[in-house]
Amino acid sequence: MAAATTVSDAGAAPEPVSPPALARRARAAEDESQVRLPKPPWIIAHRGAEPRLENTIPALLLAIDEGADLLEFDVQATADNVLVLHHDANLARLAGRSDLVVESSTLQELAALELRHPERSALTGRIPALAELLAALPGDFPVNIELKRHSTDRGRLAGLALAATVERDNVLFSSFDAALLRELRRQSPSARIAPLTRRWSPAVERLAEELEAWSLHVSEQDAEADARAAGRREGPPLLVYTVNDAARARALFAAGAAGLFTDRPGALRAELGDPSYSGVLSSTYRGSSAPRRQA
Repeated sequence: MAAATTVSDAGAAPEPVSPPALARRARAAEDESQVRLPKPPWIIAHRGAEPRLENTIPALLLAIDEGADLLEFDVQATADNVLVLHHDANLARLAGRSDLVVESSTLQELAALELRHPERSALTGRIPALAELLAALPGDFPVNIELKRHSTDRGRLAGLALAATVERDNVLFSSFDAALLRELRRQSPSARIAPLTRRWSPAVERLAEELEAWSLHVSEQDAEADARAAGRREGPPLLVYTVNDAARARALFAAGAAGLFTDRPGALRAELGDPSYSGVLSSTYRGSSAPRRQA
């Protein structure tokens, strides 16, 4: 997903959310056949949590420690049919290796690289395999796997993703690639699916209906108008990426967004300052005695 756009923190208390949006949120949270989350609104970790390097195991474990309700990360297939976490098509930005393309490289080649943030050189990490990450997470902790595809065969990628998660519950797949999502649905009638798009539109809504999507994911740009439009219809919850500012978060929640992707889940939740905006699912999964948030 795209980088965050932030605005200054100013703003009034949230306005009431429309009844259709509230009803849709409640159904999504209570339906046991769907992704199991606490009552919305949801704070979703976008590639983990800062200051750890994106799409690394330390970043995602930090997000759990900070109380994220859901983990989102990017996954691609390697040349030797292994799913790995990485956003970009190549390693230019994080390893200075534009010649290394993820889909054309092996796991061994990718795992040997040291990744480094281009602007904060102290932030380093490595590319993990999806299996390695899932083994490190608490059992059935909710995850949103964003599938990235550049040239990989869609049937192959869908099959690898489903096989990698066959023994894991609470998995949501998202992608900008509508044909890939259709292939996922063809291979698995029960997969939880979410179309990714820059803007909500009736066409995207129709795609979500066709796919029996669990949620719709839209960009933060102009998302308040999107959320208000979506809040007037019956359909899957609207999740917005990427929001790092508390005032913007309040406005989007008030407009009808069910959840927000953020690079700073702990800080954003603290800045919102309202218990109704604070997830406790993470501490529950980690064995804490903290109770789940009530409706």
